[in-house]
Order: sequence, then structure tokens, then C-alpha cells
Amino acid sequence: MTQTILIAGATGWLGRKIAQEAQGLGATVRLLLRGGSTHPKAESLKALTTRGAIIAAGDLDDEASLLRATDGVGVVISAVQGGPETILDGQLRLAKAAKANGAWRMFPSDFAATYKHLTADEHPFLNLRARADAAIAETGLPQTNTVNGGFMETMTSPFMGMADFENGVFRHWGDADGPIDLTHTDDVAAYVARAALDPKSPTGDFRIVGQTITPREIAETASRVLGRKIALQSWGSAEALDAEIAKRQAAHPHDPNHWIALMYHRLIISAAGRVRDTHNHLYPAVKPKTFEAFLRNA
Repeated sequence: MTQTILIAGATGWLGRKIAQEAQGLGATVRLLLRGGSTHPKAESLKALTTRGAIIAAGDLDDEASLLRATDGVGVVISAVQGGPETILDGQLRLAKAAKANGAWRMFPSDFAATYKHLTADEHPFLNLRARADAAIAETGLPQTNTVNGGFMETMTSPFMGMADFENGVFRHWGDADGPIDLTHTDDVAAYVARAALDPKSPTGDFRIVGQTITPREIAETASRVLGRKIALQSWGSAEALDAEIAKRQAAHPHDPNHWIALMYHRLIISAAGRVRDTHNHLYPAVKPKTFEAFLRNA
């Protein structure tokens, strides 16, 4: 099987890491960019192109360009972000082009905790990814759907609002001793690159977790690493979280910026969102970062 991998979304933080990992493993890497080397962010990929990666001109809205870009490609990895026109329509065009050119696998842009059970009301963004996976399956192109614990970087970002270490607090919804699955993006990239080069890698869900940890343990770990007390603060129960989501949606029904982070909160603390029966063991060369290692290196 060909070792040529096409990566869509390589200018993003995760896509670039996957490209670096795949290149380090000896793959021939193509980077799909609208307009090719004239793309405004093409220069940001110089480290990759210097080591031999090829920029392929292609637009998710242009089927002909995708057929050219996927010619000779064995695996397509998508790390794109966006709305239905990108996640659903664009990725489906990419899958069809890859299938037409004989590719043997696609990794759609999933990269989330267990999400396929979610309705559009429960999480519109992740439901869109589940719909895209179903549409890609219709093409007959085998796919691997990356399911991972919440990104450590995102969990401690202002977007989630949980970690306020500057003011000595870690906030959470639900049970302080409830398990949360976390994974570093470096590890997701390492596992995905290896799976993309492995013809025996799983189709369907490819489950990765770096560490399962509780909010209480997160606060204790942060206290130890930072050398000062990080207090644990509860926002309320899981039921209170649902009520807060409903309240914000009623006030801002068309602006997910007001409530989408809370939907991620609900997913990571729910039993249905847990990432079980992981595939970490398939690639033992990857040593996942613990939350403590992440904080020490941040």
C-alpha cells in the first residue's frame, strides 16, 4: 500500500502536528491548501516542506481539484474545522475523490470524546461530525474515527473556563471525584500518524486516552506542580449544568458562543462520553503525557 498521506487542515494546530509525526515516520506527506503555495498560511508550513512535504492545491468546494490532489494517495487525514459546508459537504467531496483514486482509508475530522450518540440538540458541532462519518461510510471508503479524551490544552484554556490557576482555582460541574478522560494533542497526532501508516489499524472508532483523572486530582496535581494551593470550586451538579445550558440557549438561540463550551463540559463528565476500551496498546512506542507532565511543560 502507498505510504503517501494527504492532510487537510495542516495549517491548524492539530493538523500540523499530525503532518510532522507522519513525516517523521517516513511517510510522503501532501498538504491540501486552497490555492496551493499561494495560500496566505503556506509559509507556516515551511518546516514541513523543507523536509519534503508537498503542497497540493485543492478546495473542498472543488471536486476536480480534490481528484488531482488525491491522485496516488493512500490515506486522507482531515483536521479541518468549520460548519456544515466544510465538515459535511467538503469532507464528503474529499472522501469521494479519495475513493475514486483508490485510497484505502480516511480519517475524518472527529477528534472528540465519544460523540456519535449525541443529537443536534445535545451538541450540534459533534452531531455534525457524526453525520459526516455516516455520509463518508456511504461512499464505501473505509474510515477511522478518532475518539479521544478532552484535549489537555483545551481543558485548561479560557474557552472552557475551568482552570484559573493565576487566581488559584479549578472549577468543575458535577462530581468532584467523577472521572474525566484527557489526552494531549501531541499524543493524538502520534497515534493517528501511526494508525494511518498501519493497514491493520482499526476501522470505525480509534479510541485514545492519555489519562483518566478527576477534578479533585486535577486541583491536587496543579497545586503540586505550581507549588501553591489550587482550590477546587464547584459550579453545580450535572442537573444544574443542563439548566444553565437551557437558560443560555433560550437567551442566545442562534449564538453557540454562549453555550457550546457547556455542552463540552456535559460530554466530558457524562458516563456516555467516556472513552473506554482504548487502542493505546496498539502503538506502545507512544508514551502518553500525564496531566502533570503537561503542566510541567506548559
